[in-house]
Amino acid sequence: MLPRDRAGADTLRQSLSWPVFQRLLSKLIDTPVDLALPKFKLVGEYKLKRPLSELGASKAFDGGHADFSGITGSRDLVIDDVVHKAV
Repeated sequence: MLPRDRAGADTLRQSLSWPVFQRLLSKLIDTPVDLALPKFKLVGEYKLKRPLSELGASKAFDGGHADFSGITGSRDLVIDDVVHKAV
């Protein structure tokens, strides 16, 4: 559902009550359309050290408390940062 003009979006939003929405839905008809979208790329990068620490994993980032000896056999391993990157 689109407003007739760009400035009409706010007017549409303000007038869109449930009865108005139901009335509009009852008048809809299926119409085939050709849709072209430009090629685009989304990239996201999120640093997770702070959120993971706040969720209780702070010892993993602290050299005095981290214990990854099950992985390396020593307690020298500590996590410096965690970054999630999606392309």
